[in-house]
Amino acid sequence: MEGQSSDSYQFHGVLPDEPDQKMCHVLIEQQENQIVGLESELHLAQSKLQEKEAELQALKDCGKRLAMKAEIRKLNTSMDETAKVV
Repeated sequence: MEGQSSDSYQFHGVLPDEPDQKMCHVLIEQQENQIVGLESELHLAQSKLQEKEAELQALKDCGKRLAMKAEIRKLNTSMDETAKVV
């Protein structure tokens, strides 16, 4: 057995570790493609989150303005009533 050449390890023209190497290569390629897809989904989700955060901030700002207007109306009404009494 010691005198056998490397050709004796071939099985129908294929080295025993060649299919494993090809399988590993295919799996790595699939994982890389999956990572690219997941990264794309992540960027899209982050973009949507930023849009929603901006929308939320705009709603908060609007709520503050409405609250301030309501407070001003309340003060004006109070001042009008005070002026009528005097």
